[in-house]
Amino acid sequence: MAATTRRKQRAAKLGKKNPGWKTGRSIDSNGYATVPAPRKGSGGKRQYEHIVKARPKRGEVVHHKNRNRADNRRDNLQRTRKHPGGKQRIKRPA
Repeated sequence: MAATTRRKQRAAKLGKKNPGWKTGRSIDSNGYATVPAPRKGSGGKRQYEHIVKARPKRGEVVHHKNRNRADNRRDNLQRTRKHPGGKQRIKRPA
């Protein structure tokens, strides 16, 4: 078998093309959901799912309204700006 054929066969079974693919979502040791980086050429790196979904601008952070780090529904994510003192001032629902 030629080397290029083997490479093509190997590439066909990676990620979403694999029949056993299950979204690639996992929970890290801090309780945050991680997903494979969406950009090509990322070298197998992972990103936090809430960052991918909320797309914060420079100077913003993403908070989970219900404090559940694995709950990344759009209505549960809140983008806020960073405060210089390091403390985040967020109004909690009563």
